[in-house]
Amino acid sequence: MTVLDDLADVRAGDKGDTLILAVLPRDPDDHPRLVAGLTEERVAAHFGGALTGPVRVSEMPTLPALVLTLPGALGAASPGRRCSTVTARR
Repeated sequence: MTVLDDLADVRAGDKGDTLILAVLPRDPDDHPRLVAGLTEERVAAHFGGALTGPVRVSEMPTLPALVLTLPGALGAASPGRRCSTVTARR
């Protein structure tokens, strides 16, 4: 089974409690495979109830890259809220 780490580098950022991930394929030929695999529905299902809004997946017009926006993914600090830690490493 191929995992994301086999195909791409991921950089993480945030804006408030929103996690922003830039996904850059190591080989530009893998870009269509990433687009097909990283749908808004699949990403939302992976993060489950940790999100407070819809996932947005955007393609960069000049790069073979995707930007994933995950609202609420970093809001684990609020009382009663459960969220797994999200990290991007290589």
